[in-house]
Amino acid sequence: MNKMARGLSYLVGASFEAVALVIGAAIAGKWLDINHPQSFRWIAITMPFCLLVIAHTFYVVLRAVIRMEKSEEPKDGEGGDSDAV
Repeated sequence: MNKMARGLSYLVGASFEAVALVIGAAIAGKWLDINHPQSFRWIAITMPFCLLVIAHTFYVVLRAVIRMEKSEEPKDGEGGDSDAV
């Protein structure tokens, strides 16, 4: 599989994970409001935690994509466009 296609699939996967986490945090917040009532709404706790996890996921994905791009670049003296015959 092409490295860019793999990076794109990581990014798409992270997007689906982000949507699932937001929906899960909303459902968990509603469930906690019903079963464990407090003076605050539980979504005020679950949603920032969800956003923190999403930020970490995208950080890891972008770091992996950058690492793949760096490993793809030719090193000095290897490959590349040389005019030597």
